[in-house]
Amino acid sequence: MAQICERQGNVPEARHDLQHALTIWPNDIELLRAAARMEDRVGNMPVAESLYQRAVSANPQHPGALNDYGLCLAREGKLEQSVQTLEQAVYLQPDKPLYRNNAATVLVEMRDDQRALAHLSAVHAPAEANFSLGQLLVERSRPQDAAKYFQAALGIDPAMQPARTALAQLNISTPGQAPAALAQRTALPRQDEITPLGSQPAPQQSVPQPTFPETARAPLVGQSTALQQASPNLISGTAPSAAAPTIRTAAVPHYLPPTTPLGPSPLVR
Repeated sequence: MAQICERQGNVPEARHDLQHALTIWPNDIELLRAAARMEDRVGNMPVAESLYQRAVSANPQHPGALNDYGLCLAREGKLEQSVQTLEQAVYLQPDKPLYRNNAATVLVEMRDDQRALAHLSAVHAPAEANFSLGQLLVERSRPQDAAKYFQAALGIDPAMQPARTALAQLNISTPGQAPAALAQRTALPRQDEITPLGSQPAPQQSVPQPTFPETARAPLVGQSTALQQASPNLISGTAPSAAAPTIRTAAVPHYLPPTTPLGPSPLVR
């Protein structure tokens, strides 16, 4: 009922239904995740974070809850805490590309590229891992660093046309020389100086505000783990329905603290 109300634009009624359900089944992890995702979608980030924390506390061994919580922390700019949480999900399910991809996304934002590459290489072929890291670096406006990883991908697989195309689109004709429009950006200090091909560190680049995976905010209708070769925008679930509205409310909702359950939850799968 809460999901139906939210799709109809009635967020207060959806919140009321979730709050009522949580008074009956306060430790049901899927209820907690559903409530957290809804608050995440409407921008109530402190409330969303609190609900994600409750979900993780209810089941610390649930990698999906840890993944959701880690992405919420990343969107709030808490990158160190985010990557620690995402790596807990990786530890519990190390062969799932979804969690590795999300950890790599946050690590690139932290400029820990080699650690990001290690996560990608654990679940993707070497050429694909280098290519995906290059794409992430392009999105962070770091073309010089991206070029090195595209070159590394081509060194492993010379027939990898997406890497060749991506490298050509950077329009970097000479190693270490960026296009003038990119070179004009304000430099920020690097936290790592390791490059994949042994070349000199690239000129420092400015970093825009991060864009992290949005799908922890999506309704629980399934998850996708495929790494999209054309774009490594890494995801944690399915995209929100086009009909689902995004509505912000001024009031901060109150979710009752955990109480003793009145009975077994009908939502336990």
